[in-house]
Amino acid sequence: MFIIPAIDIWQGKLVRLFQGSYQKPSFYPLTPLQAARKWREKGFKRLHIVDLEGARAGRPVEKELIIEAARQFQGEVEVGGGIRKEEEAKFYLENGISYVILGTKGLEKAFLVSLVEKFPHRIIVSLDISGKKIKVEGWEKEAEETLAETLSFLSSLPLQALIVTDIKRDGTMEGISGQTFLQVAKHTSLPLIVGGGVSSLQDINWIKEHLPEVKGVIVGKAMYEGDLLKEIKENG
Repeated sequence: MFIIPAIDIWQGKLVRLFQGSYQKPSFYPLTPLQAARKWREKGFKRLHIVDLEGARAGRPVEKELIIEAARQFQGEVEVGGGIRKEEEAKFYLENGISYVILGTKGLEKAFLVSLVEKFPHRIIVSLDISGKKIKVEGWEKEAEETLAETLSFLSSLPLQALIVTDIKRDGTMEGISGQTFLQVAKHTSLPLIVGGGVSSLQDINWIKEHLPEVKGVIVGKAMYEGDLLKEIKENG
């Protein structure tokens, strides 16, 4: 199982949001490029990058910065945030990005099917969950279909993975809500990547024990604050 450090970018800076709120950002002294180099030097194999301005604007905003961060990292990189057109996904995939993440647009069936046909196993759909609701458009609106309906459709496609983020816990460092991930795992056979609230090695070990199908855990705030990085290093 991968531990995947997150780099969220807002106005060119490294930031974490509290519970997905753009009104509650935490800025960090590292630049996105410095963070990418740091995670490469620490031996991580995969990186999660989100263009937060892009997610809100509905179009990629930080493309060049993200491409350079991927070059600095030199490993697998998954990128999301405002990708709503085929040419935007193609740009990333042809410029060093391993996988493209679709949030809001990933719930548009015709678009997703067409994109996956062109780029099988290189598209990730991200479901940002608050309670039993899927949040879209920068976490500011709710999707029309239920979680179960959405998972049923997505499970039929050759996606690279499905990201599930518990945004009530995201950026809080309060620990994970295991039930959120368990309810998703019951309804899909897709490889899962999970995130939201991971604060300690205990959270990661719980996921390993109860959700063996999970292939990766996205960790944001806890990688920049607290002792998680030290815990990971000490425990191999």
